[in-house]
Amino acid sequence: MDYGETDLQSEVTPTSNSSVLRLQRWGFVIGCIAIVAIHLAGRIGSYCSPIRGDSYYYGAIGYRIAGGEAMYREVSDVKPPAVYWLYAASYTFLPIGRLSMAPVESLFAAAGYLAVFLLARNLYGAGIGMILTVTLTLATNTFSVLDYATEGFGLAEGFMIFPAAMAVIAYRQATQHNAMSRFILCGAWLGLELMLKQTALPLVIAILLHSVIVNRHHGLSAIVRALLSIGTGITLAIAPFALAVLYQGTWQRAFEVLGPGAIRMTSMETAFPAHLKDVLPLWVPLAWSATGIFMWATMQHNRHPVPTRHRQPVPRRDLPRRDLGLLILWIALECVMLAILPLRSYHYYVIACLPVILLSGAFWANLMLGLDGSTHKHARVQIAVAAVLSLAVVRTTVDATVPIAWSRYRSYDADADRAYFEQVVAMDLAHLGEKTAGDAQ
Repeated sequence: MDYGETDLQSEVTPTSNSSVLRLQRWGFVIGCIAIVAIHLAGRIGSYCSPIRGDSYYYGAIGYRIAGGEAMYREVSDVKPPAVYWLYAASYTFLPIGRLSMAPVESLFAAAGYLAVFLLARNLYGAGIGMILTVTLTLATNTFSVLDYATEGFGLAEGFMIFPAAMAVIAYRQATQHNAMSRFILCGAWLGLELMLKQTALPLVIAILLHSVIVNRHHGLSAIVRALLSIGTGITLAIAPFALAVLYQGTWQRAFEVLGPGAIRMTSMETAFPAHLKDVLPLWVPLAWSATGIFMWATMQHNRHPVPTRHRQPVPRRDLPRRDLGLLILWIALECVMLAILPLRSYHYYVIACLPVILLSGAFWANLMLGLDGSTHKHARVQIAVAAVLSLAVVRTTVDATVPIAWSRYRSYDADADRAYFEQVVAMDLAHLGEKTAGDAQ
């Protein structure tokens, strides 16, 4: 098994290979079209939501920062400053209103989709990578549209997918080659994610714990080097933000609201799903993740295909043990985070669903192991059945999301939206989120 392999393609005859390549190209094109369509439907449905919540305050703070006000002084929140500064950069060039938030939000979303595809391709191959990327796009946009606690537009979770996936890519490269520079790069991506929101902690802790586990056979010095390198990267990423609040003279208040203030909010309620319907977009990934783990544990003898008269044995691989361990650890810590978050809101599931979707690729990888062996006919039937079942359940998710997005678009009042945004801009935003944290105490 080659840990560095990035594809699951097989060697076949020239004629069939040409057909496979054409099929892959069409699959890639269809996948990209699906991603764009889902993203547009999700963003429109979230933007036109009748709920007037977080995005107005996110945008208003960004707009006022662009006008010269300082974060954690004239405007404030119990969240890190990165998202607000990104919106401030957008408002430097674009006019007042929530629509000016859309370019930077969609830019980071597109970067996130690409990063997830690259990560999933490295884990399983390009075909499965595209399947998982479309699944993630559908899940994250569905959670945003169906959220009943806030409107789901312009929130930090949508920005966090990009650095999270890039951090895992860098970490896999670091563990593969034992490269300290990659550990530092991984830490830098983790630091950027932390500056977007504190809910990046599950991935940070998962990678730190996992680096201890994978380096335990190399001695204490290897563990210390890995941890110090990741910590150095995190420090380098956080440093510009820390220097900015020091320069503004707002570091004391920033420490209070980001640390104790945010911790006080964890005593309010819980974000853990109360019903299975709360995670409708994850029904398929959850089922395939559990099945994939079972197959991974019981089908080790199928990892090396048996040669046939028409096929030569080709090195193929399932999800490596260390990747499986990281994803399971990450999922467990995301569950802990959801349990302590302050309210049950679907937008929290946007970042938490990422490791579940990545793990579900193990199911498809195990099915494809049979394509080069003597059981390839049975494998094709299994893949076809799994695809039909997946699409049948996914249809339920689409039916729950698209009509809502369309009806919201038709009833959207742009003038009322702009008027409320201007009203929020004029509010006292110096203590946003702090009163809620204080009430929780």
